[in-house]
Amino acid sequence: MVTLAGTQNFSQFELHLRAILGLPLKEITLERSGASAVILSQKEIPSDPEYTGTEDALRIKNSNVKIFGKPSARVYRRMGVALTWDDKNSDINELRVRAKNIAGCVKIN
Repeated sequence: MVTLAGTQNFSQFELHLRAILGLPLKEITLERSGASAVILSQKEIPSDPEYTGTEDALRIKNSNVKIFGKPSARVYRRMGVALTWDDKNSDINELRVRAKNIAGCVKIN
């Protein structure tokens, strides 16, 4: 999922498409460092889960949130992903912490 943060010159979707269509792939390059963290449900929600805190998550430097749009939630179900990035020489451990902080902002109700 970290490819969604623009960390390389091809996304995972472009790579899959090229593989399926048999298209050549000259080189995959690192464009910037990035990290992702899963957004997990902490409770059972039978239908139409609602999300809060996305505004706070997006205030964090170089952040993005992808909500999967699942119709229900159960404990520990993956409901989305938090993404962050910085330049190529960034400390990956700092990016991991930032991604977890972004994910922690999003609450599922």
